[in-house]
Amino acid sequence: MLTPRTLMVAGMVLLVATTLALGQSAPSQIYSDPAPPSEAVLRRLNLRLAWQQAVPVDGLRDGLLLVEVHGKDLFVLTRAGMLVRMDAETGVVYWRKLVDRPYTTLPFLTFNSRSVFVIANATLHSLERQRGTTLWQIPLSGGIAVAPVVDEERAFTSMADTRLNAYYLPRADGQEAEVRRIATSRGDRELIARPFLLWTNLTYLPLSFQPVLSASRLFTITQDGQGLCLSKRPTETGLPKEVFRFRTESRILLPPVGFGDSAYIGTNNGVLYSLDLETGKTDWRYMAGSAVTRRPVITDEDVYLTTQDEGLARIDRISGEPAWHIPQGETRVHGVVTADRFLAVNNRFVYATDSAERLLVIDRKRGRILSEYDASRFRFPVVNAVTDRLYLAANNGLILCLHDRDQPEPILHRKGLSKFVLNRLKQTIIETNLLEISVANYLGQLSDKYALQFRIADDAFKAAKVPNPRQVIVNVEGGTRTIRDSINRVLSRVPAHFDVVDETILILPGKGQPEKPEKPRPPAKKAPPKQEPEDPDK
Repeated sequence: MLTPRTLMVAGMVLLVATTLALGQSAPSQIYSDPAPPSEAVLRRLNLRLAWQQAVPVDGLRDGLLLVEVHGKDLFVLTRAGMLVRMDAETGVVYWRKLVDRPYTTLPFLTFNSRSVFVIANATLHSLERQRGTTLWQIPLSGGIAVAPVVDEERAFTSMADTRLNAYYLPRADGQEAEVRRIATSRGDRELIARPFLLWTNLTYLPLSFQPVLSASRLFTITQDGQGLCLSKRPTETGLPKEVFRFRTESRILLPPVGFGDSAYIGTNNGVLYSLDLETGKTDWRYMAGSAVTRRPVITDEDVYLTTQDEGLARIDRISGEPAWHIPQGETRVHGVVTADRFLAVNNRFVYATDSAERLLVIDRKRGRILSEYDASRFRFPVVNAVTDRLYLAANNGLILCLHDRDQPEPILHRKGLSKFVLNRLKQTIIETNLLEISVANYLGQLSDKYALQFRIADDAFKAAKVPNPRQVIVNVEGGTRTIRDSINRVLSRVPAHFDVVDETILILPGKGQPEKPEKPRPPAKKAPPKQEPEDPDK
């Protein structure tokens, strides 16, 4: 008998199948039991093994479903539903959690700084990021089109009836959320904080891809290239503001990728768009000439794009110009034709795999293949756009972390997000008098006007046993000052201070420390000559 819940689960499975058919190719489910590369192989590739870890799997039936780097964490999700959080740099396991019924988990993970969100058994689960405890669960309606996306305050769902919904996420102290009482097995009652609906918008667009979020915008696009950008916060009408619409010249088979205030959209006719979500203008277009076959990978400096005929290309993120001009016969191409999937990058090398799952070490400057290694037994690909660490994984649960022998400290690829926020804080603004406004509403107005993302660290205020500034009423005097000065003037009355973490302005308890002038750097010592991977042509 087909129950509503069975139909719901079937619909979610269909969602996964559709997503994979649209180009998010499923990692191989073939079980393998590989051995780590030998020291001789690692030296030839100029790599060093940082750590190896074995994630528990439930025999041959089980395997890896997702492996994602987020901040300083590496999250591993198995097909049986085991979620593991470990340190991405050391491999230390912080916690393991079996999410709901085994083998009902879908290949989606979404994060913010406080929580991890997983879909299992047709239910959206929110887990505390620090300890892995369950915060709340919400059954998903049968009409959900794609997996949700979240920021620090809200979750956004795309529905099959073309509606976009925004939900306010509960705070750590449980306030400002829908609270209901439930009976536990012991008969007591406890309070459970759950998200509540903030707004809903009927788009009249078939929503096939996860939206892209910036500090103040939500952007979604359809398979036939119709894009819509909305404000994340509602207006006085209770609905989000339509910021702009966008249209591509060809169909889209892969979800867009966000980085800062930009969305990167690859099309079936080989065009990659860099779209400014604040202005709605196209910053640049890269013309590859053949279909985009994998989602672009974005770092501070580059965009890595795989197309059908050109292979893997490196593109300047600011200008959209190709960085590689590789001789091929009497012409030059912009991509490594045999490279199929980007894995990681450092200052000198790009790591990728070809169609036969061979690991390729590519000269980042020239685009020339320097060395190869048969990594086909590591069947599960891990794409890392956060740091320079290279991860190899297999469905027996084995995960290896490798890095360049000359780069013991990790290189962070998202420093530009913090620099972007810090530069915006230097912007001079003219403020009017604001009487009796809460700190939360004041920060919300700054967020809407200047595309900034704030988060009040509720846990930190609770741990420090000081009042949360969220609902503290302040008066803001008009005048001309920088955004940084405006924030500091308001927070000094709480007292609180802020710190910039990636693209988020984090509000913390206590007075901030005055900025110290930078000390002059000592003259750099001459480094020993660096070893290059062996060239297979020699």
